[in-house]
Formats: sequence, structure tokens, C-alpha cells
Amino acid sequence: KDVLEQGTVVTVTLSRGNLKMPKFASMNDFREWADKYGITYEEKHEFSDKVAIGEIIGFSYDEGDTIKNGDSISVTISDGKQVEVPNVVKSSKKEAISKLENAGLTYNISYKYSDSVQKDKVISQSISAGSKVGTGTTVSIIISNGKKPASSGNNNTGGGSSTPKPNPSPVTPPAPVCENITVYIQP
Repeated sequence: KDVLEQGTVVTVTLSRGNLKMPKFASMNDFREWADKYGITYEEKHEFSDKVAIGEIIGFSYDEGDTIKNGDSISVTISDGKQVEVPNVVKSSKKEAISKLENAGLTYNISYKYSDSVQKDKVISQSISAGSKVGTGTTVSIIISNGKKPASSGNNNTGGGSSTPKPNPSPVTPPAPVCENITVYIQP
């Protein structure tokens, strides 16, 4: 019953009805839907024996639930099947590879000289034995090349009483430590 002057702009807001939680085929579908309707959400990650890595385990709302303005949705994403990292230190290269593959893990190999670990045995591993990780995680291992060969610069061919000079101890730089991080990129 308001009286308005001619030319006054009147804004009318139409209801779309209740916003219901639909079923989503993928995480990208969910993100597009949430962005379209201005829904805030948080992503959580957990291991799952049944849901493949990167797939949706579940939501904090069930399909068909009404979503109200200001609601936030939690979505749980699978980090894949949980596996325990085996101890491969001092194992042979072949044994280490077998243990890692049997656990569902991948590996990177590098080599370095060692005075304390015999040739072709594992010196160290990047993820500690017993750690819980997702299937397919990469473990870097360092294999021993054995003792560093002595340099041939100490030829003592003189007949006198000269004493050979000791070889300096080899200085080996520390091995790089790698960390696996799973990153999910939103569109």
C-alpha cells in the first residue's frame, strides 16, 4: 500500500526455494556447486581402504538435507589405503625394493659411499619405519657404494725412510631428505 513516485526502482527478491544437498559425481562437481551458491566448505583428509585416493568419502550433510544461508559443509577426501612403511635399512637393494612394493609404496634410489654400511645395502630411508602413509607414497632410499676408494696419489717409490701421508677422511655431504606432500588444487 506504499505510494511511490513515478520512476522509483523497486527491487523484488524471488525465492528459489530450499537449497538441498545433491549427490555429486566428483569433488570438482561439488566445488562448482558450492561456488555457484556461495557455500563455504572445508576439506578433511583420512585414509580409506574402500575409497580411492582423491575421491570423496562423505559430507557433513546427507543427500537431500536443506542447506541454509551461512552453513558450512565439511567434505572428507580419501588419502587412499593406509599402509605402514617397512624398515629397509641394512637390507639389500633387492630386499628393500620387494618390501616397499609389497607394502604398496613406490621408491627412489640414490647411492653414496659409506664406511659403515657394506656395498649394496640400504644406508637410510626418507620415511621412518612404522610411519602410516597412503598407498603409492614414495620412499627415497640411499644404497651404499661401499667404502670410497683410496686415491692413488701416495706412491712411495723412494728407498729412504719417508713415511706415507695418510689419506684425508672423505667428507660426504648429507643426503637430501624429501617429504611427500599431497596437494589438491581447486579450480
